[in-house]
Amino acid sequence: MKRSLVIAATAAVLIVAGRLAAQEVGEYALKAAFLYNFAKYVEWPLAAFGAADDPIVICSIGADPIEGGGFSFGKKTISGRRIWYRHLGRTYDVTSCHVVFVEHSADHLWVGIESALHDRPVLTVGETDDFIRRGGVIGFGLEDQKLRFEINDAAARRTGLKISSQLLKLARRVIPNEGA
Repeated sequence: MKRSLVIAATAAVLIVAGRLAAQEVGEYALKAAFLYNFAKYVEWPLAAFGAADDPIVICSIGADPIEGGGFSFGKKTISGRRIWYRHLGRTYDVTSCHVVFVEHSADHLWVGIESALHDRPVLTVGETDDFIRRGGVIGFGLEDQKLRFEINDAAARRTGLKISSQLLKLARRVIPNEGA
């Protein structure tokens, strides 16, 4: 009962947040909140963490509009793990990240980022129209001035990530896992 209430509440937050015009709350504050909520509905393999209390590391690559955008990862946790946020600038040293957000200004680095990850269990999120088609896991997009997202579940499964069916239901489009 408690778990279903948490899922319903998070789904409601994602739906309401997506319906808000991006400029009303700050597009990147909204995207940061989505990144946090995405991480709540992804299951990483145990090998993705060195210890049971290791943090979930959310990294951003690009001009870094996430930091100072109005959303704070602060003292948030997911499944007992602290959330750490790191801005990597324009590098793709992503080996210590669990979530990587590729801001549009850094999209040209995607090939190097994808190569550096080499099928590691990392949730990749981008904001260009073709991000999931090029192998990213979640892609942001604006539709009627509302923030939406698409999921490449096949890419997630290939790296060992399991995305909750609750999150998959909220996506505008899902590229399914062929092995499912």
